[in-house]
Amino acid sequence: DSEKRFGWKKLQEKVPTVKQFQKDFKDQSAVGVGIVCGKVSGRLECLDIDCKNDLTGTLWSDFLAELEDQAPGLIQCFFIETTINKGYHLVYRLRDQDPDGNLKLANSKTGEVLIETRGEGGYFACVPTAGYNVFQGSLLKLPVISEDEREILFGVARSFHHITEEVYEQKELSEYEGLTPFDAYDLDPKKSLELIESVGWK
Repeated sequence: DSEKRFGWKKLQEKVPTVKQFQKDFKDQSAVGVGIVCGKVSGRLECLDIDCKNDLTGTLWSDFLAELEDQAPGLIQCFFIETTINKGYHLVYRLRDQDPDGNLKLANSKTGEVLIETRGEGGYFACVPTAGYNVFQGSLLKLPVISEDEREILFGVARSFHHITEEVYEQKELSEYEGLTPFDAYDLDPKKSLELIESVGWK
């Protein structure tokens, strides 16, 4: 409702007042909560891990293991919620920089997005929206991470990207029984020269 009432552009630049929130959430039967990312929310960014597109079934556990290996204890800092699609949102704020726009960090072998960010100009649904549940931490106590910690987080996310390579079928060259163009030129260079000049070459 806030988006309809105030416009998406305004929501990216200014936090609605308490009165505006009260009006929007008057009808409790239609409550769905979304958080706008970026500078307006204090450099807030969300890492969205979309397990519905995971063909292995182990994306989340593999991600946790790799992050723990690269930066022991870092995962425990984040607010984490489970999503309606059985994925995960890792939510944090940036200390040293403004968030980028939404970034795709990893795709599956079939090209579906596995891990992406919600940054400047983006938003994500969150608790208490139906289908979203707190996994760890609190939205009221978001961690602030450094640029180096973000680079580790993104590096781990990108390690799950599957590059799909197009396979080209190489055609076999058929045996040519006549003269090759090079042989023909060697036998009669004058004729070849006339042919080239006839189409405008000099």
